[in-house]
Amino acid sequence: MTIDKAKLKALAQRATPGQWVTEGEYFNEHGHLLYAYVAHENSGMIAEAFANCRVKTDEECRANAAFIAGANPANVLALLAEFEALHDRAAYWRQRAKSAEGHLHASDFQSACDALHLDSNYADIPVEQLTEVQKARISSAVNTVLRAVNARRDLRRPTDVTDQRDNQNLTRQEE
Repeated sequence: MTIDKAKLKALAQRATPGQWVTEGEYFNEHGHLLYAYVAHENSGMIAEAFANCRVKTDEECRANAAFIAGANPANVLALLAEFEALHDRAAYWRQRAKSAEGHLHASDFQSACDALHLDSNYADIPVEQLTEVQKARISSAVNTVLRAVNARRDLRRPTDVTDQRDNQNLTRQEE
């Protein structure tokens, strides 16, 4: 389900602002609860809505009216503002994690190269004395392994993060 947050915000801004309360009930001649009124806290029944009580119990009708009162413009706007703040914070931390991943990758790559060097045919040659070809072979082997590891990580990454990452990659390729 997609929520049109802009439309919801516009609706909340046009509604009577402030808190709403349940205020009064209307019973029919048989004693059945038909309506539970929801009114603005300071305006009595001037701005009102009602919960139509064609439900199983009077208690359910009262609960519906309380819910409508709780979903008032002030609370909806506060929830939308909190959502936006959390969304911004999440975007910030996603970017920080991406940046950290890049830094970790560089140090991980060097650590992997060092480990492979010690476990290769070149182990008896100090790092400083390796030829460029030998260094390239080690780097190439590590790069192949890290690509495989990152591919497995990508399979475990949540869909929304993967989609966002794919969209960023497409944008970069188009530039």
